[in-house]
Amino acid sequence: MKHFRLSFLVVAMAALCSGLVMGCSDSDKDNLPANPVIDNPSGRSAQMWYFGYKDYDRTFRIRWPTYFTTARGVGPGSYTLVNGERAEFRSYDTDRGAQRASYTIAGPENRFTGEVLCVLYSADGQALGWFRTVHGAADNQGSLP
Repeated sequence: MKHFRLSFLVVAMAALCSGLVMGCSDSDKDNLPANPVIDNPSGRSAQMWYFGYKDYDRTFRIRWPTYFTTARGVGPGSYTLVNGERAEFRSYDTDRGAQRASYTIAGPENRFTGEVLCVLYSADGQALGWFRTVHGAADNQGSLP
């Protein structure tokens, strides 16, 4: 019986670790919030998400479209789950007139590999939007799916 429990524990831990490293599958979309449709015909970065690593302070940055700040009031107290790990609100990215809420989570640079799923939560815990990166260790930017 002890052997069975140990084997089960090893298999369960391997599955958990695999899910954290690999990101989430398409079946996880059922549990994700509906993303808003954001009009961005000129492709301005102010209305795009961003995920990247900053060498100078060894942290990842997650930025959300300005829409979430202006229309949903996102700011201090809100957070982002990055493959299930909590990234805290940092500030607003105001480059070129943007108001993108910015979140941070500690490195090292290889902490996230492969696809990375980011889900934005309001201060009261309501899921507001999501995106998935192609590669966790590189700078990524795009429109919401």
